[in-house]
Amino acid sequence: MATQRIGFVALLWGAALWGQHGTPAKASPAEYPVHVMAGDLGLGAEYLVHSFSAGRQTFVAPRYLVVEVAVFPAKGQAVELGAGQFLLRINGKPKDVLQSEAPAFVAASLKYPDWEGSRGLQTEVGLGPVTIGRPPTVGRFPGDSREPQPRMPPGAPDQNPAGLEREENLTAPEAVVDAALPEGRATGPVSGHLYFPYRGKVKSLKSLELIFQLGGKQTVLRLF
Repeated sequence: MATQRIGFVALLWGAALWGQHGTPAKASPAEYPVHVMAGDLGLGAEYLVHSFSAGRQTFVAPRYLVVEVAVFPAKGQAVELGAGQFLLRINGKPKDVLQSEAPAFVAASLKYPDWEGSRGLQTEVGLGPVTIGRPPTVGRFPGDSREPQPRMPPGAPDQNPAGLEREENLTAPEAVVDAALPEGRATGPVSGHLYFPYRGKVKSLKSLELIFQLGGKQTVLRLF
C-alpha cells in the first residue's frame, strides 16, 4: 500500500505541474467578496470553507480551508505567481499562519483519507514562490489528449474564446489539481484555488486573513 501511495503522489505531482488550469477569473477584483489593490496589482478573494470546484463539479476537502484567489496585473505589466506567496492567518495570531499545500498532496489526502502529508501551522511568514521544472507528459495512445501540449502561461490570450467549459468528469483528486492557482508569469487576470491544511473546527475560526507577499511587501485581505 505504501508503494502504491508513493507512486500515486509521484503521478499527481507531475499532473500538478502540468494540469493547474485554475478557475475562470471574474471581470474585476470588485466582483469578489474581498478585494484590494496592491499598488497597480488588483487582488480578489473568496473564502470557500472546505469546498472547491472544477467546471460544473463541486467537491469537499475536509482537511483543508479553501480560498479562491484572483490576481489582476496592470495593463502591460506581468507578475510572477506562486502558491507560496499566499499565507492564511488564523484569528489574528502572528504564529498561527498556514502555508498553502501543493495540489498533489491535497489530491493524495482525498485519495487516501489517512494520508499524513499536511504540514499544518507554519511560524515563518517570509516564504517566497518556488519554481520546479515541469516533466514531459506522455500520451497513452495516438491522439490521446494527454499528449504534450504547449503550456500557456497564466494570463495568456484565451485559447477557448467561445468560453466553453471543459466537459470531462474529473475525480476529486484530479479536480483539486485542475482548479489550483496556476503558477508562473501572469500577464493578465488569473485565478484559482489555494488549499491550507487545517484540522481544527471551523466554528473556532473568529477571523481569517489572506496574506499576499510580493517584492518584500505584504498585502492583507481580511476574509472575515
